[in-house]
Amino acid sequence: MQDSSWVKSITESYKKDVLGVKKPKVLIISIPNVWNINQKDLEPLKKIAEVSWIQTKKITQIEIAEKCKNIDHLMLNVDCMETLANKMERLDEKFYNHENISKLKSLNQDMTDSDYFNPLLAKNKLLIQDCPNTTTESVAESAISEILLHTRKRHLAYTDELEKEEVQCRTGINLKGKIAGIIGYGNIGSRVAEILRGFGMHIMFYDVKNMEGITPIEKIFEEAKVISLHIPTLRSNGKSNINFINSKLLNKCNETILINLATDAVVDPVAASNALKSKKLTAYSVQADYSGPFGKKYLNHFKEIKEFHISPCSFDSSESQENIKNVWIQNTISVITGNPQNIWKN
Repeated sequence: MQDSSWVKSITESYKKDVLGVKKPKVLIISIPNVWNINQKDLEPLKKIAEVSWIQTKKITQIEIAEKCKNIDHLMLNVDCMETLANKMERLDEKFYNHENISKLKSLNQDMTDSDYFNPLLAKNKLLIQDCPNTTTESVAESAISEILLHTRKRHLAYTDELEKEEVQCRTGINLKGKIAGIIGYGNIGSRVAEILRGFGMHIMFYDVKNMEGITPIEKIFEEAKVISLHIPTLRSNGKSNINFINSKLLNKCNETILINLATDAVVDPVAASNALKSKKLTAYSVQADYSGPFGKKYLNHFKEIKEFHISPCSFDSSESQENIKNVWIQNTISVITGNPQNIWKN
């Protein structure tokens, strides 16, 4: 556990390094041109650190560890990392136990949470930082886009064209007066709720942190016409949300639209595909990590189900990219200057 006394002790050592002659070494590993970062953006970091930047389309966790010899702080972009077989995690014991990371004090990754980085394995070895609240608006608006896509069934007109059939005007539903369920009522979930209230929907929400005003999750799945998921794969207490949305919950649905722009792993794919086939769900959208073996295995369950939709990247707005860039760089600056921000804690 990254407790406050441990964080305080290493913070004091960082301050001594910064106030002294020694400049810490920072290594950035990313895909080319990540978040439109340029050398000017890195100038504030370069004033207080020696900065090296490796840009690559693919790198293994062992290769990352090998490059960390004598490095103090690592800034790691998830997109360049090799996916582990049948796992969503990109780092495991092979990285955290590697001798070359012995000097590493912080791992700063460019995501809104630490799901892919196995932060529990870093326990009191190094600080794990993420970039929270940088993509709230983009993800929330993407969730709304998926909801509207399914309520109007517009995407199925393209299916008609592909199958050389007459384009149908399908019957949809209006959102006004319906119930929306939000699972995970943090920054993104609460923003989705705010927008849906503007459509005239009634909101129910479930959240393990915000207990005031929550609705039992079973009641949400029984009554909501639309359910939007905004929960991490790994909770801060170390418990997993993998397959949290299971057949027990999905069988309570009644022609429900399910939107999952969290992580594909939080919904049991077998249960979801069965719910679509039985019409418990009328639609399911997921932002899947379909580039790796885990994602491909997940998508195999939805072959030829027209009501299933893959959502592309939900944080592709210029505003989100700018936010991620600024917070990512500032995170490492904050550690070096002795005031670490956005630390993952269990």
